[in-house]
Amino acid sequence: MYFLKNYLSKLRVYLNILVDLVKKIKKKCHSSKLQKCNFNLDTNTNQRFDSKYYNYLLSKRSILILDQILFLTIIRAKYTKFGDL
Repeated sequence: MYFLKNYLSKLRVYLNILVDLVKKIKKKCHSSKLQKCNFNLDTNTNQRFDSKYYNYLLSKRSILILDQILFLTIIRAKYTKFGDL
């Protein structure tokens, strides 16, 4: 019972966050210009950090070990597919 109650309370929080996000997007982007509207979904980190982090990912010089594992997995998958031919 506790698990279900805890799950439902978290679900309510997530739904409230989504509703708030939709309201913000509608306020910023008019329905006629919705396809051309840019909206920053991550309001907690600044653009400079995001850009540097993204560039590190592209150059495979990431800081986090999980990112390095991701690239190794992608590289292994490419070689595995090549070997299967």
